[in-house]
This record gives sequence, structure tokens and C-alpha cells, in this order.
Amino acid sequence: MKFLVDECVGKRFYRLLINEGFQAEFIGKWKKGASDEEVIVKSIRTRAVIVTEDKDFGELIFRRKLKPYGIIIFRTRTTDPHRRIFLLKKVFSRINLENKLIVISDNVIKIKKIRNSRTRNPELLLRLTKMRVPEETIEKAHRSLETELEEKSSLGLTS
Repeated sequence: MKFLVDECVGKRFYRLLINEGFQAEFIGKWKKGASDEEVIVKSIRTRAVIVTEDKDFGELIFRRKLKPYGIIIFRTRTTDPHRRIFLLKKVFSRINLENKLIVISDNVIKIKKIRNSRTRNPELLLRLTKMRVPEETIEKAHRSLETELEEKSSLGLTS
């Protein structure tokens, strides 16, 4: 499993993930100040789970229809990276993180399935979102791309 660690979570958490043997990339190293939309597109392209504290991702996922590969949002009182790694490992050992929005708080772990964007052109969806295209148009583009991929898959035309 690969993780994209948002800047708000911090470099210490990122380094601990690496030391624990996980594949991880720190967003601040890739693109300092990257927008949430850009992070979602990177998540789709690299099949990586976003780790963040930013609740704004929820709006992008459910209102703007941008679906990351997976996302974990920390809503804990502690920012101690060791404690957060412990919580992440606890979740990771029991749950497949793909297509999930997981909110980890001090006492509760909430899991919501998200229908993942299977488009091979996440940049197109990013452009539509930035242009403030209506949500129903973005959803229609998602459905159209998914139908096209399913048809190609059934004909054996995809890799």
C-alpha cells in the first residue's frame, strides 16, 4: 500500500511511515502548497491513499465528485506521529483502504465506501472541477468514462 502524506500531517509522520516499511510520498516534497484537487489526482494516478487532517477533502469527494484511490482523515486530539502510526496500523491490518474514506478520531473509526474514479484521465476531471462545471455534468462524465472502460474491458481491450 502506498500513502500520500499531506503537508498538514507533517514530515515526522511521513518519516515514521517510511521507517515502518511503508511506501509513502510527502506532498510538500512533491509539490509544496499543492491544492487538494491536485492531491486527489495524484492519488488516482499513483493508486495511493491520502493521509490528511483536512476535512475539505470530504466536500471534494461527495459534492465535487472527485474520488481519490482512498483517504484517511485524522481527527485526533493528539498530533503525536507515533500514536497516529499505531492507529493507522490498527486500521490497515483489518480493512482494505482502497475506495474508502476513513476518519480516525480518538475513540471512533468511521468508514465510508466511496465509489472510486476509474477514469484514466483524472486531469480532465480536475479541469472540470476547477472550471466550476456543475456537479451533474461531472457525474455524467464519470459515468460515461466508466461505461467506456467497462465496454473495453468486456472486449479485452484494456490492460
